[in-house]
Amino acid sequence: MKIAGDRKQFPCDHCGNIYLLERNLQDLALADREQLLPLTTYTHQLQQWLKVGAYEIFLHNVQEEKVNEKRVIYLNVEYRNSGSETLSCRRTQWILFDTEGYTYDSVTTAVFYEGHSRPALSGERFISPGMKVRGWVAFEIPPTAMIERVQFLTGHLTTKTAEFLLKS
Repeated sequence: MKIAGDRKQFPCDHCGNIYLLERNLQDLALADREQLLPLTTYTHQLQQWLKVGAYEIFLHNVQEEKVNEKRVIYLNVEYRNSGSETLSCRRTQWILFDTEGYTYDSVTTAVFYEGHSRPALSGERFISPGMKVRGWVAFEIPPTAMIERVQFLTGHLTTKTAEFLLKS
């Protein structure tokens, strides 16, 4: 990417992702510019590896299904660890947002996973350097909710995020 100036936010001409930095680009040391880790990455594209803080994530697909008369959104997610520290991977790192601004947390209800060929990304998984993990995350949402985006959060104190803007 060729970026310059005093901006905090910039688009990638190649992939269309938009990156938001913690500081203006001109305030970063040259070495930091070589290894940019944005605060937030905004994208319309699924099926791409995104670097989010120490994490590398891949959102394979988003599916909707009725389960026991409940409306369920499924995310097929994958993590890989190409860093040097062990990472904690949790279903609670994923959040859905609807067009009205409401958020939905993932659920662990077994009925949403059993018999649906969707191994759950349940609890907390630790992946050492060189490892990866993949699983499904389920969200129960109201019948009229229109999902707008999916957000991935790295942690609580030094949060970096990725936002997948979904087509209506």
